Amino acid sequence: MTTKGLGDTQIRSEKAAKQKIITLLSDGQPHRFNEIQEKTKLSTATLSKHLKELKGIIERKVDSENQKYPPPVAYRIRNPELASSIEREKEQAQKIASCISEIRHINYSPITDFLETAQFNFNIHFLLNLRLFFWPKSEVNPRTDEEITFRENAYAQYLESLIMPNFANWLSVLKEKLEDLEKQGVNVSALLSVANKQIMKDASRKQTKKESYFERLEKLPEKNKVSV
Repeated sequence: MTTKGLGDTQIRSEKAAKQKIITLLSDGQPHRFNEIQEKTKLSTATLSKHLKELKGIIERKVDSENQKYPPPVAYRIRNPELASSIEREKEQAQKIASCISEIRHINYSPITDFLETAQFNFNIHFLLNLRLFFWPKSEVNPRTDEEITFRENAYAQYLESLIMPNFANWLSVLKEKLEDLEKQGVNVSALLSVANKQIMKDASRKQTKKESYFERLEKLPEKNKVSV
């Protein structure tokens, strides 16, 4: 999403600054403003601006029990489970990538395992984020415009600042591993060719299975069909 009045360089700079904040808060723990500023090296004005803009995924909590005045304020990710899960996956990506060392045999490539795991994790995180966007059926109170806007912003911020960068990290890990293998004399082109053939074969099998499922579904009596 392009911000009106900002150039590409400034947009990239702002995204990088926000990513620093989110990475720091991904441990799910509350952090004071001064601590965040010290570790991100952002100016007071820049940090204040981004914390306000990221209110969809970062909550601000005032320690009202503290006797100091003004009372200290802490910031943390609103959904620490999602954030910590994504943080743990950085190590998981490295471990799985270590298996990509050679072509085991002509019909198998560990690249496909890596990509399937990356896609699986992306799907899980995306569905969790999408679920936050929708109200449970038990919530019968009218939804205000402010509540709707907040959820829309939170959905977009989780997707842009946590979920998509994590998926991109998986792909970067794969690329770096393949570059290392190429330096070691491994035929990476052949490795990718095997992976591509396996992915196409799996996709064709799934499509056939899907078509068979819809054919059986069409034969069912209307009373047996599931409606949402």
